[in-house]
Amino acid sequence: MEIASHTHNLHTPGVCSGGQGSPMKCYDWDKLITDLKTSRNHLQTDAFCYPFYELNDYAISALKEAGFRMAFMGGYRQATKGIDLYRVPRIPLTRYTTISQYANLIK
Repeated sequence: MEIASHTHNLHTPGVCSGGQGSPMKCYDWDKLITDLKTSRNHLQTDAFCYPFYELNDYAISALKEAGFRMAFMGGYRQATKGIDLYRVPRIPLTRYTTISQYANLIK
C-alpha cells in the first residue's frame, strides 16, 4: 500500500477548460511545480494520482519536473506490463464497493 500525492492545494475544479477543469492541465508552471514538490516532500512519495483523473502532456511534464516517477489515472481496468508509468490505470474503490464487486474487477 502506498499513499500517493493528489497535489498539495490544487484539487480545485473549473481552473482549466474541459472536463472538471483540473489545474494540472494548465496552471501557471512555477506555481504548479511548487505545489507538486510541496506535496511530494510532505508525503515522501514518488507516486501521484491525477485530480479528477484529468491529465495531458503538460501535467505529465510537470510531474516529471517535480520528481514523481509514476501517476495513476482512472480507467477501471488493470495495469499491464509495459504500461506508461505516468498513465497507470487504477480501479477506484468507494465506500459502497463490496468485496465481491472488487473480486470481479481484479479477475
